[in-house]
Amino acid sequence: MSGIYCPKHDPFGSYVSNITFTRCFLVLTMNQPVELSLEQQFNIRSFATQVQHMSHEQAQDFLVRLYEQMVVREATYKELLKHQWGLDPGSTMA
Repeated sequence: MSGIYCPKHDPFGSYVSNITFTRCFLVLTMNQPVELSLEQQFNIRSFATQVQHMSHEQAQDFLVRLYEQMVVREATYKELLKHQWGLDPGSTMA
């Protein structure tokens, strides 16, 4: 499993520290492999290191804030797409 990180099998990222980074580094998303850039691979490793140095309480607080950001991002994308596709009231399709 070297070079592949699947969050479903490792929700806490402990596998990240053991990854051999290669250009073929993959994340399995919606059953379709997605190649990550070297920068993205580095960011995952850096994130894992930061989390490992947090206390349990800090990690819980961080996780809640991260989830909140994900929900806001998803809502923003939905609104942008609705507007772009002309699905929201008052929008005009170009």
